[in-house]
Order: sequence, then structure tokens, then C-alpha cells
Amino acid sequence: MTGARSRWWAPESAALPFPSARQRASAPMGAGTVAGTALTGRVRCCREPPPLAFVMRRIVLCLVLLPVLVRCGNDAGGPSQPTVPNIAGAWNWEYTFGDEPKGVSCSEQGTIDIDQTGSTFSATITSARMCTLPSGPLTTPGDVATSAGQISGQNISFRVEPLCGFEGTLSGTPPNAMNGTSSCTPAFFQDIGDTISLSGTWQTTR
Repeated sequence: MTGARSRWWAPESAALPFPSARQRASAPMGAGTVAGTALTGRVRCCREPPPLAFVMRRIVLCLVLLPVLVRCGNDAGGPSQPTVPNIAGAWNWEYTFGDEPKGVSCSEQGTIDIDQTGSTFSATITSARMCTLPSGPLTTPGDVATSAGQISGQNISFRVEPLCGFEGTLSGTPPNAMNGTSSCTPAFFQDIGDTISLSGTWQTTR
């Protein structure tokens, strides 16, 4: 029995392949012993939170990359902004208008030169206007400036101050024609000696 005990049971002072219960109880937390030698490496039982500086760097990196990621997402499949049709430049201009009950009819032929910025524009109409009035024919050449020019999709509008507004649509891609209608606020005209309300149609080509 003694020989068997010495063969299978070694005293605690002998070197063991694993630490004894007394060694485990006396060893500091986080340290271990193998063959009676204390382990110098630290054993962690759970994951420690990252340092604050590391967290801050990750936050800053995300803030820097976020606009790039959003922009890339829009480029890849996001909605695109509609393209404003380009109508800048010189066009042929034709305009017919009048007040039939008052015996007034006019027509213009010339050019309209458009200066466009995005969806807004201004223009100068250079034409020779020929009118038939109750008192006889009247020709008035000259330049007329437009204002409040606006493009919305295929629709266009502008004004010839102080009385007349123009509306119309664009044709072609890119646009090569425009046409629409006009209406003017009733006003007294000295050449006629009466208050008239002018309306008409217009078109441009290039």
C-alpha cells in the first residue's frame, strides 16, 4: 500500500504537471502556475472596453467618411437632380397679337437673344412690329427687354413689362423650338385713343 501510494500520489512539495489546490489558492488572481512556476502573462476572463482615445478616433473617422459614403450612395443609385434645358443663345422670334373687338392686330418678326443662369433667364427681343389700328398702319422697330424668365421642366414663362406675360413650352432634346401664348393687362393706348386688352401667340426656332 505504501509503495502504491508513493507511486500514484506524490507529495505536494514535488513538481506536478498542474498546480495543486494550495498553489491555486495562494496564486494572485490572473496568474497561474505550470510545473511549480508562476505564469507572468496576464489571463483575462472577459473583454476589456477599448481606451477612450481609440473610441474618439473611430468616431472622428466615421464623421469624416460619412459625407463620402452618402455621396457614393447617391452616385450609385440615388435620385439624380433633373437637368435644366439649355435655351441660351439667339432664336428666331415670331409674335402675333391684338385686340380684335377694338380693331387692333399686330405681328413681329426678329430675334430673341437669351441669357440663361440655371432655371432663370433674361432676354432681349429685337424685331420690327407692324400693327393695323383703326387709324391706320403703324410700324415700331426696336429692342424690348424681358424679365422674370423661368424654366420649369418643359415649361417656360417670362414678362415684357409693364403689362404683358408670356407662357409656353419647349420642344426637342435639346430644345430647338418654343411656342406659347401671351396676355396683357388692359391699358389705355394713346395711339388708339382707347383702352385695349392685347393677347396673342408666339414661337421661336433655331
